[in-house]
Amino acid sequence: MISPFTPLLLSYSAWALYLCGERDRAHDLLEQAAANETALAFTGGWALGMLSVVTDVPETRVHALQHGKALLSKGANGANNFHFYRHAMNACWQSAMWEELEQFVQDLEDYTRDEPLPWSDFFIARGRALASVGRGERHGSITQELTSLLEQANRMGYKASVPALEDALSRL
Repeated sequence: MISPFTPLLLSYSAWALYLCGERDRAHDLLEQAAANETALAFTGGWALGMLSVVTDVPETRVHALQHGKALLSKGANGANNFHFYRHAMNACWQSAMWEELEQFVQDLEDYTRDEPLPWSDFFIARGRALASVGRGERHGSITQELTSLLEQANRMGYKASVPALEDALSRL
């Protein structure tokens, strides 16, 4: 019997490989992590969210996003929601999936409505700003918002959030 922690450990290992530029190896580990339905109830948000970012295959990305959202709708521990939505938003930004990006922003906002957190508030604001840029908005307030979010990301140590913000700013 597989431990529910195995997919989590595979996911973290895969993310480390991805950050080191070993995308194919990361993809393989995330496929393994996402293969066990029992363990996914415990760690599926992490694994499927990460898979949606790491994959180069659009069908795999869409499936990971749909499967992850379905798992969360059945009930999952809180960390799955936070990490899934964060990764889902990144995957949508990278893939120019603006409508889906906005929906994941809304999903995270709905999830945290009763107990908002600075972390989730940041990712909600970041997701909205990225979606605005993706949809072609080019007004001064979006520049100010992105600059503020970039400063906040650096100040709060959200280093993985910086590249998308810098990319969005470069498109203005």
